[in-house]
Amino acid sequence: MNTNPLVRWYRRSRTLRVLSALALIPLGALLVMVSIDSLGAYSRIGNLLGIAALCMFPAWAWWWSGRRDQRRARAGDR
Repeated sequence: MNTNPLVRWYRRSRTLRVLSALALIPLGALLVMVSIDSLGAYSRIGNLLGIAALCMFPAWAWWWSGRRDQRRARAGDR
């Protein structure tokens, strides 16, 4: 199969996939929130907490998927 080298690199690099999830998903959500001016009524602390929550969700999802894979692997060994 003749695959694009960038696609091959992305598929083999877990770090690149994690960085993409951490950077692109919250960035897109932030752009949507700014474009509809939903952050205008909140305080600065509220804005920072909201942005932190948007950034932490993909990190939690990545961690949880790795933990789930480990549990499934252990269950298969028994």
